[in-house]
Amino acid sequence: MRRLLAVAAALSALVLAACSGTGDERAQESSPFAACPPAAPTSTAPAGGTPVPDIALDCFAGGPRVSLRTLGRPAVVNFFASWCAPCRAELPAVQRLADTGQVLVLGVVTRDTRSAAADLATETGVRFPAVFDPDQALLARLGRTALPVTLFVDATGRIAHVHTDAALSDATLTQLVRDKLHVDLP
Repeated sequence: MRRLLAVAAALSALVLAACSGTGDERAQESSPFAACPPAAPTSTAPAGGTPVPDIALDCFAGGPRVSLRTLGRPAVVNFFASWCAPCRAELPAVQRLADTGQVLVLGVVTRDTRSAAADLATETGVRFPAVFDPDQALLARLGRTALPVTLFVDATGRIAHVHTDAALSDATLTQLVRDKLHVDLP
């Protein structure tokens, strides 16, 4: 009988823990996106380009907020939303770039809902880390109003290039990473 009561108490505790969250925890548990990268020391090497706006955004999968200035390594920052057709088209190529491990790839879910972005990621096979910017604060700070937008950010947190043309392909991504971030890809 004591064992049965102990099991019942443990189950009650689990149910209460699951129900007492803000809802954000449960969304993060089911997130298709990887955990966001931790802040890293920024390189002090001289660099050109404009600094990434000083803004921190919530990691889609939970954890600490992410500042693009503290990524500490070359990165491709891809803005996307479920309603953006070119974004949908380029996401598989962006995921293949992330799979190389040669540069950090970070998504910015902008002007979208968590559920729609998660559905899009599942549908397109996207697993790279992403931050959540439903109010498009980062896009606005960049002076942009339309998608698609992809930033090529160097290790010092400066923007080496902004791509706003048609959807990115594997070949275009490879070339831009080589030319703008000086990283050789396989």
